[in-house]
Amino acid sequence: MVTERWDGCYNGGWQGLIMPEAFSHPAKFAHGLIIRIFAELALPKGSILVDPFAGVGLGGIIAASHGLRWYGCELEPRFVDLARQSFEMHRTAWERMNYPLPIIVQGDSRRLREHLAPVLADCVVGSPPYSEGLTQGGGQRENEEHTGAGGPIRPRTYGATPGQIG
Repeated sequence: MVTERWDGCYNGGWQGLIMPEAFSHPAKFAHGLIIRIFAELALPKGSILVDPFAGVGLGGIIAASHGLRWYGCELEPRFVDLARQSFEMHRTAWERMNYPLPIIVQGDSRRLREHLAPVLADCVVGSPPYSEGLTQGGGQRENEEHTGAGGPIRPRTYGATPGQIG
């Protein structure tokens, strides 16, 4: 049996790479993990990636920094706005290197084809479903509320857009 270890994938952080308000997203890609994923993929510059659960665009920042074309779709308008603000922080560097700018659209990824119709992806990148993390450890987190007796736990600050995973 071949075993591969991915140690250190949760080291490092996003400080200085994203807008401070983007830290409010409850399910951010771990910086070290996404760096490792891109290293493992070893995609040639110009490859197209689609992130159906783009969040605050963290995948886009790393993809663009590797010269990859990244298209993201995010349901929550405020996270789309934060992603675009974070992208602007890096625009000058990406343009200087002639790297493509990441693109994020607001929409429901269940209709991803409608939102990103002209995109042909070489790879689709996503993070594990957020809803599974709600029950880790068996207890209610400070930032969560129960929706009723036996009902689901919902993050208080995530959002209320119909169809969101949380």
